[in-house]
Formats: sequence, C-alpha cells, structure tokens
Amino acid sequence: MSRGGRVSDLLPLPVAWLREIVPCVRRWHDEFDAEWGSSQAAVHADLLADTTSRGRVTDEALAS
Repeated sequence: MSRGGRVSDLLPLPVAWLREIVPCVRRWHDEFDAEWGSSQAAVHADLLADTTSRGRVTDEALAS
C-alpha cells in the first residue's frame, strides 16, 4: 500500500457488510446452484471465513 497501511486496515467495513448479509443469503439462497458449483450461501460464508482469517480481522472489530 502506498501510504504504509496494512490491507487488514481496509477490511473491516466491507467484511462487516459481508458478515451482515451472510444470514440473508443463507435464508434465500441456500440451495445448490450448478452455475456456482455450490450454494451461494456457502460461497459467501466461505469468503467471509477466509477473509477474516487471512486479514486477522476479529468478530469484535467487525461488530464495532
């Protein structure tokens, strides 16, 4: 990053948004989708888990 910041400093807002929509996506798109090769809910939940673990973003940071 050009300003000397860390990528994880940029993650909380978009990841917090993703954290908020995953339950809705699970509710409405939990069925298997051949085009996605999985359910959209599983894809978004996996993305959230992967992003938080790679960026070392805690659930507490996302909730604030």
